[in-house]
Amino acid sequence: MLLLAALVRPLCLVAFRIPKALATSMTADDFLRLWWCGVTGSAGIAVGMIFLDHRDMSRQVLLLDAGTYLSFLLMYKLVLYKCYLLFVKRHERKLARRMILASFAVAPASTLGVVLLRQALSHGSVADWWSRLVLPLTGMVTWPLIHLLDPILPHRSSIKFLVKEGRKVLFGSVVGMVIAAFSAILLNERAWSRADLIAASLAYGSLMLVIGGWLNRRASSHMSESDRERQADATTAGRQRLLIVGSGMHLSAYLTALAEAPDHLVEVVGIISPEPSQLTSMVGGYTVIGHLADIPEFLEEGSVTRLVVLERSLARKHVEEIENYCQNHPNILVRVDHRFDSEPVGV
Repeated sequence: MLLLAALVRPLCLVAFRIPKALATSMTADDFLRLWWCGVTGSAGIAVGMIFLDHRDMSRQVLLLDAGTYLSFLLMYKLVLYKCYLLFVKRHERKLARRMILASFAVAPASTLGVVLLRQALSHGSVADWWSRLVLPLTGMVTWPLIHLLDPILPHRSSIKFLVKEGRKVLFGSVVGMVIAAFSAILLNERAWSRADLIAASLAYGSLMLVIGGWLNRRASSHMSESDRERQADATTAGRQRLLIVGSGMHLSAYLTALAEAPDHLVEVVGIISPEPSQLTSMVGGYTVIGHLADIPEFLEEGSVTRLVVLERSLARKHVEEIENYCQNHPNILVRVDHRFDSEPVGV
């Protein structure tokens, strides 16, 4: 079965063009190809075993193998896509990247601290000590993965950061510990007690909350040199940095009109789409860099001077959502609800 899997599954990966746009898109076609690849690969293994006259296969084993392989394919796709957004397209998410890197160090440190404390109190053997290392190693994978899939966002107010992002950190610490403990059980390591799990989760959550608060305060009080230079250049030149919210033909028409504006007057930071599935797609030569839920992050960072909302391309509930986001930034919102034949609004 292992030899058949090593032969059939790479062929399925190539046949269903899984490497194509693996990290740079998130469409229904991508997930459909992943599903067909997983199902066809498992079916090919079963048929191959029949041709080799190995008919004593278990249905449970085949179903478990197919489900596990498909789950890994989907997770691999999501992780690559999130890495592409975070490390390639969204350069402004410095806090999220730093929290992920910090998690690689804090995860093993917090769990190992619990291990050492437990060993000192119980005088356990060396064998027990080594068996307890499984959870720190699995935690070093699961906790950074959680911060990748649900990034920590910056806020200008430390109180706001603790209220909004603190819940993410604490909830992520619990979920990460649950997944790490489950992984340790699958590896047949059961040396951890309930007190160990609770202590490790609390230690990790507390450390990450302190580190996140310090990083957020540092980021909000000290803009990076590149951001300073960019904003200074834009201010000196009188250039507007636009974040455009819209979709469909209205967005295409606005971008066409915007192309007539002189380069020294306008700079398009990116496009916000009401549909999350359009992330990383290109419209008129500009990249869709986020959806509506990402607008507060851009406003907090101060990386845009105008938020251009194409109201005719949005549902009323979306416009109301944007208005709520802009309550603390009343001068940044520019509404476009009419045709623009000569000069685009916002320039």
